[in-house]
Amino acid sequence: CLLCRHPVTLHDVPDLMDIQSMASVLRSLGVVVSRQGGTMEVRARALSCVQPCKAAVRSLRAGFLVIGPLLGREREAVMALPGGCDIGARPVDLHLKGLEAMGTEISMDGELLHARCSSGLKGISIQPLAFCEVRGG
Repeated sequence: CLLCRHPVTLHDVPDLMDIQSMASVLRSLGVVVSRQGGTMEVRARALSCVQPCKAAVRSLRAGFLVIGPLLGREREAVMALPGGCDIGARPVDLHLKGLEAMGTEISMDGELLHARCSSGLKGISIQPLAFCEVRGG
């Protein structure tokens, strides 16, 4: 929905905390999200910023995944790293390696990740295990 400048209507959307949290992430970018029953409308015609609310991103690990659409649309994103997870460590380094391979420059400034792709994202072919490192223990 974040890539579309026209309204997107989603049907049969369950009323889950994760969906409410993602709606908060989108709203923090200036996206208009409305809901009536199981129908949700997302209007991302104009974004107000490229930095979603830190608390919203940390409340939902998937909130970090707006980085890709932000880079594709605005060529820039400023993100807090996602918070901890009950099922253990789940770093985002593979996402970042993929974005770097697509031409994104990534830097850290304190707790904020700055990502920029001045020339836009470049299509690449990703081998599923090319970015993975397996360690024995």
